[in-house]
Amino acid sequence: MTQLLSNSVFVMLTEAMADDKVKKPVEKEKYSRLIEFVERMNRLVDICNGRDGNFTPENGKARQRELLDILAWFWQWRRNHDERIKMKKGTEFNFFADATWSCIQRLLLGLAVMIEDLCIKKGETIVPRRLNTDDLENHFANCRQFVGGSHDKLSAKTWMAAHAKAAKFSLSMIKRGNNAFAPIFARKKRFF
Repeated sequence: MTQLLSNSVFVMLTEAMADDKVKKPVEKEKYSRLIEFVERMNRLVDICNGRDGNFTPENGKARQRELLDILAWFWQWRRNHDERIKMKKGTEFNFFADATWSCIQRLLLGLAVMIEDLCIKKGETIVPRRLNTDDLENHFANCRQFVGGSHDKLSAKTWMAAHAKAAKFSLSMIKRGNNAFAPIFARKKRFF
């Protein structure tokens, strides 16, 4: 099965556009924008999945440039979208929902900042395939559990106590060989 935003879909669309025998239900320019979108999203997924390897001090700047180039492309799309809205030539549905757009920006900028801090400044290596929120969610759930599972806002003092308990619990599970509990802190030269 082919993923929608993948290299194989990018190649298929590109070849279909070049082949005059393939009937296209809308004008060619609209497909070129779709092809650009698929290409950018495919590249972003490849970077996040570590398809080209880990983020290192040696490739950090290049990865940052690529991430920021993808962000610049999305920003240009957003500016074009906003102009079309003002001219009454488009609708709000011709771009991402605000929450999705916000998440894309944070993902791209967050990765660029993380590469800057850990790879470029500190000389560390990041394994992008292992970056996800599972460890944070697990730790947060343990913190909540250690203060009675409350849904109320926690004071800083209560939160720090919960964090300390959850950290000790996670570390004890790691020492027992339970891989379901990730380390709280990354080890030197191998992050995440």
